Amino acid sequence: MTLTKKILLITIVSLCSLFQAEAQSVEQKKDYDNQFFFGNKLIWGNEKWRYSGELQARFTGDMQQFDRYFMEGVATYLFSKNFEIVPDFRFSVLPNEVELRPGLGIIYKVLGKNKTTQFVQQIKWQGDYSWDIDFQNGLRYVLFFNKVFHEKYVGSIVGGAFYRWSEQFNGIQFLRFGVTGAYLIDAKHTLNLSYFYGALQSNDQTWSNAGTLLLQLNIRFNKEYRYVPAKYINF
Repeated sequence: MTLTKKILLITIVSLCSLFQAEAQSVEQKKDYDNQFFFGNKLIWGNEKWRYSGELQARFTGDMQQFDRYFMEGVATYLFSKNFEIVPDFRFSVLPNEVELRPGLGIIYKVLGKNKTTQFVQQIKWQGDYSWDIDFQNGLRYVLFFNKVFHEKYVGSIVGGAFYRWSEQFNGIQFLRFGVTGAYLIDAKHTLNLSYFYGALQSNDQTWSNAGTLLLQLNIRFNKEYRYVPAKYINF
């Protein structure tokens, strides 16, 4: 077993153990929400730069209540075959407020020898600001394992955690795990369907959980990059 696979196995086991402990406390509450996210993303760039813009709408309350929509811009610098530097900015509109979220992430990726598998680690800082809440910091760590099953089908396993520190809250705010399937319609269009199970901790340190269905249409205008880009999702 290679060192990378050992690190992946240890990390996944650790995350699953943490998730299981929190899920046990969540089960006692029987507090579950079904959510639906729908997004449309445009992707372009060349050589070492990759850009994207996304418009996404989110519905909570068993998919009956509008939660927000946001516009997110991402600029990815393909530093090497294994590393990417990713600044981004998200502008979210909620029913009663507006949120601004700058972010800066580092991606570590390993492409399998046969180029049908890809292991991705994302470490990302983000800042959240709205008119009613002071600036909040957050740090997320997410693992992605991508597998090409067919020239038109790609599957992924996802798992990660988000740590928040602010005047209102300090600690792990959410854990999320799930699966993703991508269907390559043609050279430019890809349809992603994902399902995530997550546990969320509120400011009063109570936990709730939710299942999220994500449907996303990606439109690519260029695939000429020096290195293979990482495949991952910004939650």
